[in-house]
This record gives sequence, structure tokens and C-alpha cells, in this order.
Amino acid sequence: MTQKSIIFDFDGTLVDSNHIKNDAFYEVVSEYKDACLHLQRILSKPHGDRYDVFRGLAVALNQTEQWGMEKAYRYTQRCERLVCEAPEIPGASDSLVRLSKSGYSMHINSATPEHTLVKIIAKRGWTHYFATVLGAPSSKEDNLRRVISKFDLNPDYIVMVGDGDNDRQAAATLNIDFIGIATPRENFTKPIEKWSVDLKGIEHLL
Repeated sequence: MTQKSIIFDFDGTLVDSNHIKNDAFYEVVSEYKDACLHLQRILSKPHGDRYDVFRGLAVALNQTEQWGMEKAYRYTQRCERLVCEAPEIPGASDSLVRLSKSGYSMHINSATPEHTLVKIIAKRGWTHYFATVLGAPSSKEDNLRRVISKFDLNPDYIVMVGDGDNDRQAAATLNIDFIGIATPRENFTKPIEKWSVDLKGIEHLL
């Protein structure tokens, strides 16, 4: 029997935490003059990961690279604490229970640093639901390839669930079905065929 698998993004998909991560950029450098203006400019464009953001901010503020790394560390610590406490997307826990009982193999594919993500998943009591928890520095596309290779999965029996274009694009590259979380005009630049505002009853879209 072919294994059916679901690969979830984390922030904004399972946990309502996108705003936490955005706000934390500003909070960790609030004491520096003009830092918020530079951050707004950096974050308004394609900017890579948190380390790239703070490296760029260090240059803009004439600070050292070490300063940028220290601020990235503070950012990570703050996000880890707050995301552990953040509310889940409605229906997340119930869906994980039902999907697990239905025999789905479940995985996490996030842009959050992997070592931090593993700790957050554990603190939320979700570790036992997921066969793998994958994050940065690998890209979402590379993480999908890792899951497919490790478990010898058939892409025709995989669904990626996420709340952003990076999730949709990674799934499209590997010809994997995709379900968007949020309204289709909220986080996506192209129309989404399958979408839901939350995870309540997501099974009907599978």
C-alpha cells in the first residue's frame, strides 16, 4: 500500500506566529537610532533568513558582523520563547490527531532554523506526530527532496500544506499537491486551487 504523506509548514500554518517573528526584528534593535527604518527597507525586499537580515542591518548601522550575529541570536531566543506560547491555528491539534489515526505520515518543512524548530515542536507536545522536522538552513525545496528520498515516497501521494508562496513554489517544483492556509489573496501571488482559512476539517481537501 502506498504511503500517504502530509508535509506542513509551521509558522502561519500550524501556529499563529508570523506576526511574532516580524515584530521581533524590531524589538531586538529598538534602542538603536534609525534601526527600524533600515529594517523596514530590508524586510520589504527579498531578504534571505534572519542572519542575512541582521548582517544587512549591521552594514546599514555601521556595526560589526559580530553585532549582527548577536542580534540574530537574541532574535532567535525571543522567537523561540514566544512561538512556544503562541496560539495554534484553529483546528491544528485536532487535525494532527485525526490525520495520525488515519495513517498519514506527517512531516514539518519550515524556514525556521532546524535546531530551534525541533525544540519548539517538543515544547508544544507535538513531536510524536511527525516523522521528520526539517528547517533552515536547507531550503524548503531541498527539505521536500530529503523527505521523499528518506522515506521513498511517491510525490503523487504527498500534500504540502503552507501559508506562503515559498511553500507553494516548493511543492510545484516537485509536482506535489498543495493546500494553502489563509485566504488565497492574503499570502499568495497566484490563485490557489485548494485553500482553507484554518485547519478545521482540512481532511476534506486531501
